[in-house]
Amino acid sequence: MGDEEFYEAAVRHWIDGTILEQQEEYDNAVCMQGFAAECALKKIMDKINSYGDSTKYRHYGDILFQDIKMILDGNLSLTAIIDPASALRLSAISVPEVLFKGHPERRYFKDGIYTKNDAELCRNTVERLIRDVFGKISFLMENTEPIADIDQENLENILKQNLAGYFSGKIYWKKLSSKQKRVQVREEIIVQLIEQERSEWIAAQGISFYIAERTIAKKAWIRKNESLESVWTYEEAIMNTGTKVVTFYSFKGGMGRTTALAGIALNLVNQGKNVMMVDTDIEAPGLATLFFDEEMIDRGVLDYLIEQGICQGINIADYVLDIEPVLLDESAGQLYLMPAGKVDRHYLQKLARIDYQDNREGYMRNSLARLLTDIKESYAVDYILIDARAGFHDMGGVTVTQLPHGVVLFGNDSRQSWDGITQVLRTIAEGHTEDFPVMLVGTMCPKPTASNYIPAKEYFIKKAYTVCVENYYDTDSGIPGIEAEGEIHYPELISFNDELLQGIELYSDGGQERNQRVNAYKNILTGEDYKKITERMKSWFGER
Repeated sequence: MGDEEFYEAAVRHWIDGTILEQQEEYDNAVCMQGFAAECALKKIMDKINSYGDSTKYRHYGDILFQDIKMILDGNLSLTAIIDPASALRLSAISVPEVLFKGHPERRYFKDGIYTKNDAELCRNTVERLIRDVFGKISFLMENTEPIADIDQENLENILKQNLAGYFSGKIYWKKLSSKQKRVQVREEIIVQLIEQERSEWIAAQGISFYIAERTIAKKAWIRKNESLESVWTYEEAIMNTGTKVVTFYSFKGGMGRTTALAGIALNLVNQGKNVMMVDTDIEAPGLATLFFDEEMIDRGVLDYLIEQGICQGINIADYVLDIEPVLLDESAGQLYLMPAGKVDRHYLQKLARIDYQDNREGYMRNSLARLLTDIKESYAVDYILIDARAGFHDMGGVTVTQLPHGVVLFGNDSRQSWDGITQVLRTIAEGHTEDFPVMLVGTMCPKPTASNYIPAKEYFIKKAYTVCVENYYDTDSGIPGIEAEGEIHYPELISFNDELLQGIELYSDGGQERNQRVNAYKNILTGEDYKKITERMKSWFGER
């Protein structure tokens, strides 16, 4: 078979497996999805197979598993993602049975060993595997009467002329004639899938257009028309014993986000609040180095995410560090830190095991939600402050859009920064209600005593206002004026401070000189700029 035939076979097997699943023939469904994965893997097999002819496909899931295991050098986690049948360890004692003569690939297992959940896992995995990675466009037409062959041919020609290589050649019709139904029985499943996943796109001249796209990554950033909930309700967060979750995010690195988080945490602790800082920037850890020498850091968020899925009864305290007393006043609250992890020679291998792309639907969000819940239940903290990964990172998307009760966005007056802030505000606006709190913070700004302070502030506010009006504010609910303090477009500003350029160390060996240095940094981070951010953040939750 050619490449296109293998792809068509993969789709055909996936549809047959879905039909079998609907008929509650779960053994048969699992096996059929295994065949779909086998066909979809052809190009991968061609590229990495070095020991035989990859075109000689065998239709036993257990044998295929051994092939892939050998090819991928025993990387079972990757194998489990690629091939759902291998992930379920197809039984070697299963006896295939040819159901349709002339189609030797259609064999089914009859052991009664697979469940509905197994079949669903296989189907979902194969859906991801056989998506059109080249971004070709197919169409579903909601016709009210069966379409004539000549009309379909004319439409196909128009689409080929206008879309060229982007047209997949596929047009699905909602209404089919009896003859078409017999020929195109599998298309009913595709129509159902499109209708389940589509979202409204545009409406013009009385015609509604919908779009359905199966993405590989960045799901947290691009999902539309989907209500996004915090890890627990706002009402729970503002109770006397409630815990508020606030995410600190910047599109570009080097915006002072991590430094600001440390400053806000110290301000809260000085006011008697108990605070947990969580570094989810596991690809570029930095928060822990502000508070601890490298030797003190052992485990963290990365280790928790790996171990919570495979170890029973893990203790969140094993991943958390207490901040040393030299930073805290006698009347202060408690300050804790969950670092990203220990960056050593094993760190990259651990990082490679994280399912950033949500191959298991909702897995990243659920894993981080469990982490936050463990913190909430084990530590009496008033605030959990999350240091998010910069850029449009998958984990950053989850921590910004799917978990917190509020978000603090950091940026400067550069085009790159505004481009990122614009997209983030658009995503938040599409998934959250208007009362979801967001604060914009301008960093590296002129000091209030500088001659250009007022012009720079006015320009920043004007730019922020334009971005919010065009991408965030709901025109039906009324748009606030540009001078309305406390609104999202009206920023808090952090002045540039060259004393922070050489790095910050908020830990001491107990010597007088080091203690003085720590206190000097502490005074900067609890200064007026950071206090304003702290007070505004507290106001989100009715605190003064």
